[in-house]
Amino acid sequence: MPIVSIIIPLFNGDKTIDRAIKSIIAQTYFTKSELIIVDDGSSDKSKNIAGSFAKTNRNIKLLHNRYNLGIAKTQNVGLEKARGRYIARLDQDDEWIDNKKLEKQVTILQNNRDIGLVGTWAKVISEKGKDFNLEPAVYDQEIRSKILLANMFIAPSVMFRRELLKKIGYYREDLIHGTEDYEYWLRIGTIMKFANIPDYCLKYNFSPKSHSYTNKANATAEHLSIIKQYKKNYPHYTRALIKNSIQYNLLKIKFLQKYYHLIVPRVAGRIYR
Repeated sequence: MPIVSIIIPLFNGDKTIDRAIKSIIAQTYFTKSELIIVDDGSSDKSKNIAGSFAKTNRNIKLLHNRYNLGIAKTQNVGLEKARGRYIARLDQDDEWIDNKKLEKQVTILQNNRDIGLVGTWAKVISEKGKDFNLEPAVYDQEIRSKILLANMFIAPSVMFRRELLKKIGYYREDLIHGTEDYEYWLRIGTIMKFANIPDYCLKYNFSPKSHSYTNKANATAEHLSIIKQYKKNYPHYTRALIKNSIQYNLLKIKFLQKYYHLIVPRVAGRIYR
């Protein structure tokens, strides 16, 4: 039985999936892991590239959705097939740059039974050449104090306990604008502690063309509904509500939507501090 199950949702990622998979294979913990790639109806060469890895490595499984289900449902397909004690996530256009990333996270979860979710820091690569670092809070208390104000976890960096699926369920499939991860982290935090490793283990590719940024106003609306749901579980709800309400209203202005990707690199590196 694998110790870690790694899930990659795949959709038309033929330009990047090779790099993502190779970064997983390079992990010191790969021989103790399984990689589950769930193709969500790709129309490019993604399936062939992922399939070539699966044919030559028994630790890699390629699943196919019969039709496009979207990111949340596709992640749930992977979770249903996962057998590992811990779950890790990676997106098709990102890569792990610390080959001990999984090993470090497993060690933390094995030694701290009260921690349910652990992420890492990340180096963000921007198409516009404005690279920056993401350094979210490290310890549980500080993460909790900020998590309604901003997401304290970078999704492709996280690892969490598979046993949580029986306690709190799977990703919410009604969240379709890229906030399903954030809501799940908040759900985990209602019963277990948080942590982040202060090491740059992830190279996160930031693109203004990605779904999460082209639909940022809708994502912010979902974010608002989520923080209202968890207002009694975490501090600073009023501040978070005001901040995200202002952001939502600003993003409804077409001019700001157009230049939002230029604003993000200026503030993202500081928002966690």
